[in-house]
Amino acid sequence: MFDTITDSIASALSGNGINAVTKFPVSKLNRAETLVCVSIKSARITASGLGNYIGLCTQNGTVKEMYGSRAELQIAADIYSPFDEDSSEPGCAKYAALVEDKIRSVQGLSVTEFNFGDIRYDTAAEMFHSACTVKAGAYLVRELLGGELSSYGLGETV
Repeated sequence: MFDTITDSIASALSGNGINAVTKFPVSKLNRAETLVCVSIKSARITASGLGNYIGLCTQNGTVKEMYGSRAELQIAADIYSPFDEDSSEPGCAKYAALVEDKIRSVQGLSVTEFNFGDIRYDTAAEMFHSACTVKAGAYLVRELLGGELSSYGLGETV
């Protein structure tokens, strides 16, 4: 369920020209590029209705039976930036503004707060690091397909 959230956010950011990955990616990271690592810091999941039943909806003329949960999320958006010799400062602040703008446009995610963290040098990553936090709401929805529930997806915003 939580991978759906982080994967959706990382995909949406990547689709908008931001180098984004989920935390602990399988591939080795390129330390020459600024990037954002997305993970869930905390989540509060509540029922969206009786038995998590949302109701019926119509999509492309097809009636679908929908189930889901309401999520209140704290999302970590850790920004890592190499030292830029052309600039006197790391690119974390500039990248954070871009991340904030694009994360607010992620379909199915209702961002209520974006906090930009202090910039510090991370010796393990050998990059500058800013721990940003995003507070958001979302519906985690599933549809009933032939008697089985589909995997989770981000639905209408809270």
